Amino acid sequence: MSSRLRLVAAAGGRIAEAGALSFDAFFQDEAPQLFRRMCLVTGDRGEAEEILQDAFLSLFERWDRVASMDDPVGYLYRTAFNRWKRRFSGR
Repeated sequence: MSSRLRLVAAAGGRIAEAGALSFDAFFQDEAPQLFRRMCLVTGDRGEAEEILQDAFLSLFERWDRVASMDDPVGYLYRTAFNRWKRRFSGR
């Protein structure tokens, strides 16, 4: 992976945008952490995996806009938790 595509920020190992942010790099960096957090929230690995897939699919469909956001990680988590709330509320 090209260092031009992404840089790892010193604080917290988060991705800092440098040029074009690659969806693949973003997914590789964020999926494990999001999965662990969704497992804690849902209490179910299968449910956590489905929410993770739904959230990343949503971001992928809008990647041209998401990649240029100031905080794409925050947008990912907000998307995942919104998916969880919809499932939890039965919608």
